[in-house]
Formats: sequence, C-alpha cells, structure tokens
Amino acid sequence: MPRSKILKIGGSVITRKDAKTPTLNRKHVRQIARDVARWLKKSDGRLIVVSGAGSFGHPLARAYQLNAPHAQKDALGFVRTTASMLNMAQQVAAIFHAQDVPLCPIATSSVFTTADGRITAWHATPILHALETGLIPYLWGDAVFDLQHRYRILSGDQVMTFLALKLEIGELLYGTDVDGVYTADPHRDPQAAHVAEINDANYAQVRELLGASAHADVTGGMRGKIEELYRTPKRPLRAVIYDATRPRNTYRALRGKAVGTRLVFRAPPA
Repeated sequence: MPRSKILKIGGSVITRKDAKTPTLNRKHVRQIARDVARWLKKSDGRLIVVSGAGSFGHPLARAYQLNAPHAQKDALGFVRTTASMLNMAQQVAAIFHAQDVPLCPIATSSVFTTADGRITAWHATPILHALETGLIPYLWGDAVFDLQHRYRILSGDQVMTFLALKLEIGELLYGTDVDGVYTADPHRDPQAAHVAEINDANYAQVRELLGASAHADVTGGMRGKIEELYRTPKRPLRAVIYDATRPRNTYRALRGKAVGTRLVFRAPPA
C-alpha cells in the first residue's frame, strides 16, 4: 500500500501502566494526537494506528490467565478484558477527534482469530474501507478468540507486523517510553548504552542483550517487539523505535527525522 505507515503507541505511553485501575495518560495522548494532526496537514499518506493495552489490558489478562496455553479459561474474564480495551479506545478516539484527526476504532477482537497465539484469520474489509475513505484505522492489543486455547492475547506488535505483511507496508513506527533500544533497561540501569541502528548484521547480538520490560507485560516487552518485527517476512522493512513521551517526537518520526533507534532489515529472517 503506497505512502502508508503504521504507528504503534505503547501502553506505557498512552496509559499509566503501573496504575492499579485502568488509567489513560491524557497528556501523552493529546500530545500524540496533535503531532498526527500536524503531520496530516503536510502529508497525503495513509496511516494506521495500533496501541498497546497498558493498564486497561495487562492486569486483567494476567488475572484471568488469558495468555496461558490451555482452553480452560474464564469467559467473563475474556469479555471484561475486551470491554476494558473498548473503553480505552473510545477515550483515545475522543482526544484525537478533538484535534480533528479521524481516528476510527476497529475492535481487534472482532477482526482477528488466532491459533496458539498466532493470527490465522482476519476480516480485512473494515480496515481497508477506512483507509480508502480517508479514516485512520485504530486497533490495539487485545484478547481474541483462539482456535486451540479458547482465548489468547494478541499483541499490538503482532497486529502491526501482520498488517505490514498483508498490506505491503514497509515503514513502521514504534512509540515507547524510552528513546529507542538500549543494551539494558534504561529505567533500571544508568549505564545502559543506546543502540543507534539494528540491522541484519547485528540483530542476533542486540537480541541477546535485551531483557524484560520494567513494567508488567504479558507480550514480551522490548525483546518481544524486536523479535516480532524481525520474524515478519516483509522485506525490505524499515522501522524506528522512539520516545513518544517527548513533545513533537511523533511528528518527527512520521516525517522521517532522526529519532530513537532505526531498524533496517533487508535479508530474509534466519
């Protein structure tokens, strides 16, 4: 799909991920909405937005063990999780709409089906029609129906790379709460070194350095993000992981300016 980008905003950016109850970080969402609005005025490109679940999804997913590899799962836990995510999406959309950005929430749980946690089927029409009519499709990490385990968690990262492959989009942006990829968790280790670029040559080395996220996460944190990106067969594939908590950084990322960590993969995944 020509002139298209996918922007993924992490749950640690748009929510207060360590909150005991689902809490939106309205300051960050407004900031990102303003950046997207500014980009739209200067670009004729198409955009898909994906977000993490943050405090609206991860605590419920853990409590109900929705990502466990078995079929004995609580149906009420599933619907409570998907309802919480819809609540988050409505709040995010309202903030974008206040900036005249036509963000169109499309429930992930209604679009994708998985088997053992990997996407096996999807309903493309809502996403494609939204793009064709000038809207910005908005999806998120969510609990979905799984053919083997009844329900599973589908991460926003997997949604992102799946759409990149199916829609032939080769430019992906990941807004996080850190300025890209580091050799250790910069929230915990002040000696963590910034990685300017990840490519075919250094992917394996960088992957081994990455640890778990500083926040509770059922989808793998930074290492999971990098692995998900690398394993998609879409090539060439360009991405950037940047700090979306900084004012105007999302605008810079959308414009292709130097922010965060660049990722460039040209060879097929090993």
